[in-house]
Amino acid sequence: MGITVNRKHDLKLGQVVHIEVDVERDATRERAGSYALATAQRIRGAMSGAQLGELLAVAEKCPVGKLMTSVKTTISARVERMV
Repeated sequence: MGITVNRKHDLKLGQVVHIEVDVERDATRERAGSYALATAQRIRGAMSGAQLGELLAVAEKCPVGKLMTSVKTTISARVERMV
């Protein structure tokens, strides 16, 4: 999400100096099949409230978030011996 926001900034928004993204996992309903993540993005730089609102809209459309919520995800794991 931070990468998506950063790319949007590169296109047309204010002077972003630094972006930090925290992801918090709520595991209270995982056994019931619900997996919840909440993100908080802190942006340092000269930006108006309207620009921050636009970045929030961009973050909410993040392709990674869409992938996680709109498709069936499978994970393939393997272990390899290092030589």
